[in-house]
Order: sequence, then structure tokens, then C-alpha cells
Amino acid sequence: MAEEREQEDQVKEEPQTAQEGVEQPEADDLALADDDLALADEEGVEEEQPANFPEEIAVDSAAEGSDEGEDPGQLEASITVVDPEGAETVFALDRAVTNIGREESNHIALPDPKCSRKHFVIEMSGDFYNAIDLNSTNGIRVNGYKVTRRRLRNDDVITIGKHKLVYNGPTDESEPDELANEPPPKGTSITPSPIGEGDAPEAPAQVEFVDDTLNCPGCKGEIPPASACPNCGYKSFRFRAIENFADTIARDGSLLGGLGLWKLKRSKVMQQAWEREDVEWVLTVACDKCGWKHRLVNEFKAKCFPCEHCGAEVSAPVHNTPKID
Repeated sequence: MAEEREQEDQVKEEPQTAQEGVEQPEADDLALADDDLALADEEGVEEEQPANFPEEIAVDSAAEGSDEGEDPGQLEASITVVDPEGAETVFALDRAVTNIGREESNHIALPDPKCSRKHFVIEMSGDFYNAIDLNSTNGIRVNGYKVTRRRLRNDDVITIGKHKLVYNGPTDESEPDELANEPPPKGTSITPSPIGEGDAPEAPAQVEFVDDTLNCPGCKGEIPPASACPNCGYKSFRFRAIENFADTIARDGSLLGGLGLWKLKRSKVMQQAWEREDVEWVLTVACDKCGWKHRLVNEFKAKCFPCEHCGAEVSAPVHNTPKID
């Protein structure tokens, strides 16, 4: 029994040995394996990085902010046509020139009796658009004002007869709104955009009118008194005024005019009227808005016309009708 107890004590004191057939890793190999596991863990963190990582959030916010700074000149422009019944039709302004009139061949056809066959155009000018009247009979009104040319601003309302055309598109903020220099006309509820003082358009330097009764401005030839140019047929302003007077006012007040024998007296009346120096046959009318001067034939009646420079309405005064024996 004593021998068996001694053997058990020896077994307890001896270190445990490796099992036979199984290779145990050495200490150096275990250290390398631990380094590889640590490196793999670090790489795994980068690959499994969440989508809402702060850096990615910053990139997304920068991309969203780029849309807020969109150039207003690149916005799409359109015209909304509102007919007398209130129906709306939208037309994109995707052409260099958009023709508008009563004819069906126009890009935008308006079946309105006060609309001319070729009434006006909307012209693309860079990133912005201009409305230009084509010498139509009734003209165009923008926000209640009669104009011949207008740099369109967003929400401008163009009126032709009973149709309204609303412009939706970019606005050139560098151009002053010339329609805001005067109070809106009576009966309109449209309020023009305000502008600062001194923004009214100024008339450029204008050449004084020359006398076109002696020398023809076309062929430069001499013109006989009370006559048209014998070479090209040009009629001076004075000759046109006297001709209008003789063919309308003087003829209607003559017995020969009613009998159809006016041609016998017409040349005499024309000569007498030409010699009258106390009659203002030619008018020089200045625009009250910009000061631009216009030369007109005196028709001895009141009439209104758009200014050649700013498009404002200019009124010609009424003059007394001369009497010819």
C-alpha cells in the first residue's frame, strides 16, 4: 500500500504532457495569430461602417445644398393663356422666338377679335425674355400699361382683348421695372413691382429733326414746293399734312367735293395751304415720361401712340383747323 501511495504522489508532481499525436502551437505562433485577429477586427470595422457616419452625412448635406444655389436664369419659362371663360393653357417658351397672334400658324393662336394676325412675339434674350409688339392694331398691355417692348418679369400679365397671358419664368433683377414709374391705370387691380428713385429710363441723345421739304432724305434730290419727290416719290411731313387736309377737311367743306369735281380745286387748295405759314402742319411732341421727341403729321384731331423709346402712351394735342378760301 505504501508503494501505491508513493506512485500517486509522483504522478501529481510530474507536469502534464501533451497528448500523443496532437501538435501544440509554439508561443511565437500564438503571438502572430493574435496580431492577425486584431488586424482583421480593425479592417472589419471600416467595411461595416454605418451609412449615417458623420463624414457621409457631411457629403450628403453638401450635395443637397448645391440645389439651393440654382441659377434663376436657368429656370424654365412658360406662358399661361387664360381665355374669357377662365380656362388655362400652359405653353413652354422653348424657342428663340415665340409668335403669338390670331392666325393658326402662330405658335400660340388667340381667337380674339382684338388680336391681330401677327400680334407680338416673345423673344429669348440670353437667360431672359422680351415681349415685342409687331405694330399690332390694338397693341399689348403689360400689367395694365400699353407697351411696345418689355423685359418680362415673373407674374407679368399681358392683356390682349379678353385674353390674359401670365408669364412664369426668370426675372432680370438688374433691369428696373419701368412700369412702376406711374400709378396704375384706373380699373386695374394689378400692382407693379416698386423700384427706387432715379430708375426711370433716360432718353438717349437725339438728333434734331431736319427739314425734309427741300431735299429728299432718300435720293438726296431736290423737291419742288407743294410736291412729292419727282425721283423716288418721297413725301415730306409737311406735304403729307397738307395732302391729308385737302383730301379730308377741305374737301368735305366744299360743294365740289360732294359733286365729285374736287380734283379741279384740289391743286389750288394744296398751293394755298402750302403758302400758309401760320399753320403748324408738322408737330413735335415730346414724351412726358422720358422726353423722347416725335415728329408727327398734324391730322387736326386727338390721337395717342406709343413712345418709340420707352413705350409709354403719348397724346397729340388738338389744333384748330385752318380755313382756305
